[in-house]
Amino acid sequence: MKKLGLLTFVLAMGLIARTTEAGSINSGDKPSSAHTITISGEISITGFVRSESINEVLQNGKAGHTVAAAGDDGDTSDGDNGWAPKLRVRLDMGLAEKVSAVAELITVRSGSATNSQPHRIAANVDGGSGIDINLGQLYVRVDEFLYQQLSFQLGIQDFKLDLRGNGNAFLIDLRHAELAFFTPVTENYVFSGAAAYAPASGIIPGGWAQYIDEDDSGGFRMTYNDSDTLYLDVFWFQKGESGQGVGGASAHRDEALYGVNLDYNLDTRGDRRSLLNAIFCVFSNDQNSNRVYDIGAGIDYWWESLELFAEVHGQFGDYSRTDGPALGVSGGQNDQKAWGGYIGGKYEFESDYKPWIDLELWYLTGDDGKIDDDNEDFVNLENVNDSMIVESSFLGLDVDSNYWAIKVSGGFTTSIDKPQDFDAMLFYGFFQTVEDADASGHFGGATVDHDNIDDNLGSEVDVKFTWRYSESLSFTAAAGFLFNGDFWGNKPATTAGGGGYATGNDDMQLYTLTTDLKF
Repeated sequence: MKKLGLLTFVLAMGLIARTTEAGSINSGDKPSSAHTITISGEISITGFVRSESINEVLQNGKAGHTVAAAGDDGDTSDGDNGWAPKLRVRLDMGLAEKVSAVAELITVRSGSATNSQPHRIAANVDGGSGIDINLGQLYVRVDEFLYQQLSFQLGIQDFKLDLRGNGNAFLIDLRHAELAFFTPVTENYVFSGAAAYAPASGIIPGGWAQYIDEDDSGGFRMTYNDSDTLYLDVFWFQKGESGQGVGGASAHRDEALYGVNLDYNLDTRGDRRSLLNAIFCVFSNDQNSNRVYDIGAGIDYWWESLELFAEVHGQFGDYSRTDGPALGVSGGQNDQKAWGGYIGGKYEFESDYKPWIDLELWYLTGDDGKIDDDNEDFVNLENVNDSMIVESSFLGLDVDSNYWAIKVSGGFTTSIDKPQDFDAMLFYGFFQTVEDADASGHFGGATVDHDNIDDNLGSEVDVKFTWRYSESLSFTAAAGFLFNGDFWGNKPATTAGGGGYATGNDDMQLYTLTTDLKF
């Protein structure tokens, strides 16, 4: 990835060197003309208070955690609090006619060597500190590339499929996702997730962390645009290189994403856009030896004040290959058999307070963690943060597969200092696993009775208040409460009927206060 970024940087600098006019610095979203630089960015500081029960799940899920004795989870976690700063600076550069470039720097929080997840504070319950500055994006864009309606982007870049445009990408958000072939938090990483990375010998690696870094995604994206109605993307991105090594061997060499995406604007009315989407893509692992094929479609349609939406994906192909006898898998092949989707509606009432209500049903298949020749975990590069605790990838548990949920939310807008400058939102979600997920792998792989593992991930209630002090500065206070999360409180695998995360606590709390400045 670094080589691709360097190549793109050299190409961009070469194009800049060829320009003959003096550059200028403007303020705005895009370069106004050739030989210009537009600077934009964001400074965000989040203060948080997180309960002990959340930390215990995150620590108990990390590689190498063991129980001290039967009936004792051996955990020393406690509640924590702190400040999570974030800085993003983006330069949009007009290099020449029809040629531009983007360079973006971002800060990430460092994680520990055994539980590396630097863009999430969750990683730091077990070590790691400091702030690093990374290259977020660096790419060159050419408009009217060979053809008037064709554009081409090459380099380290973002790629997101956000059907509703609300920031919750169901399948792909490259900049905010860990590697696709790694096990979600509710799953047993020894017999399922690790199988995608196991070397040809079939040896099960024993020292991997459950959480994986957010990686730079380099590659190309070619887009055909027909009068702002039809957008057709052909893309190929490298998500991970070199990867995990076991005993000096390269167990996981590459992870790539490539395919074709189609967006069709059905109708546009003001800031409301009705969109039809279809995609065929491939999640590739281990130098393309394992390929998961995804076929999906979605629709987001506005009818007056009513929004109706749905998205569904089916997956097949090869999830992993382990030729040795260690997994006991016939033929050494794990076949992918998974699907996921959601359906719902939102209604905006006509009132000065702009009240709204949203109702959704989500379903993502999951694997039970048993040793067999298929994987039913839904593979994705998602960035869904509807709920603060269960789904959030920043401070929460980041559950992204093997669950179904009912989500109800609502809110309104009012005025404090300026017209319509204050938003209030209330969220309720009911979450359960689809399959009885065996978390015993985190405790040494003890054999457990799956029927004794509770499937209740919990009921969550979140409240959030946002005050927009100005067009660029806002303050957000939020609180999340999870009740009856019996799955997280299950007994350790070393006890009778055990196999859960062994927190001994079914309830969780999370409080945040965020200051966000955009420029």
